Amino acid sequence: DKVDISKVIQNDINLTCLRRTKGSLAGARDPKFVFNYPQDLPLIFLCEGPIQDVFENMFNNAFDAIVLKDKRKIEPNYQGRISIDVAKQDNSIIIRVEDNGIGIPKESLHKLFTPLFTTKATSEKGVVGGSGLGLCVMQSFIEDHSGTISVESEHTKWTRFTVSLPLEFKPPK
Repeated sequence: DKVDISKVIQNDINLTCLRRTKGSLAGARDPKFVFNYPQDLPLIFLCEGPIQDVFENMFNNAFDAIVLKDKRKIEPNYQGRISIDVAKQDNSIIIRVEDNGIGIPKESLHKLFTPLFTTKATSEKGVVGGSGLGLCVMQSFIEDHSGTISVESEHTKWTRFTVSLPLEFKPPK
């Protein structure tokens, strides 16, 4: 089906905010979501369920990174932020999701999409340990849509995921 990706993302933002209550933030302040997208964004063909799972997982990971940074008191008066920028570029929709959480150590970046690898093996209160499957599954869902996903990060500062989805995806029959 042709889908408005901005509505899918907005629904995931709303869902994430509802599910991640103050109790799950372990005393951290609620992160601020900043969502930018053009009003004239074209509809794209995609299977909405798996793509919704991608962004829900991404936002939950961002929440965990923000809680961890807040708990470790790395930055005084810290306010978590999750920024989502969507744009049409050539024949693709580009979605950038950036958080100002704990970041990912440089030595872990190349392993992020490997099954069973996690950076969230933690017993810190308020942070859910990872199974090491989320990013691997996200990558699979995106590639099933002929898209790509990449990650950049600076440990203790920020993480940015960039997803590219084609405008003219033709689902397999």
